[in-house]
Formats: sequence, structure tokens, C-alpha cells
Amino acid sequence: MSESWDSYCARVSQAEYDGLETWLPALGEERTAMFTALKTHKLSLDLLSGVGGSNFEQYLASFIKNVEDAAQQQPDYINCHTGK
Repeated sequence: MSESWDSYCARVSQAEYDGLETWLPALGEERTAMFTALKTHKLSLDLLSGVGGSNFEQYLASFIKNVEDAAQQQPDYINCHTGK
């Protein structure tokens, strides 16, 4: 995405959507900007969660970390992309 979260959420709202489904940005300014824009435009949040790792132990640790991080944001749902 090349535009700001505020601009994107404004377009989503203008198109009469109630929310959006997206990957959770890393901690920091982008995540803050996303949550600010969602609140400003009164949009709900649905999160995608993926995993990584070169073996089962890394994969499982990544899955747990990513789902827990997503759940802490209290989205309407989490869409897990767990296949590998």
C-alpha cells in the first residue's frame, strides 16, 4: 500500500464497507496510524495471521506469537494462514 492508513480507511468508508481485513503491521508508527485511522473512520478490524520458520518448532512458536499478538488487538476475527 502506497497511501497512508488514513487515506486508505477514508476510501474504505466512502465505499460503504464496515471494516477491513489486513495483516497486523509491526509495532510502531504504522500500527499506531492504522488503529487511529480505523477509529477515525469507524471501521471494524479483521486480522490475517501467518507463520514462518524452517522447522516445526519455529513454525509453532511463530504461530503462537502471531495469533496472540493478533488476539490482543481484539479484532472481529482472525483469519489464520497456517498452511505450509
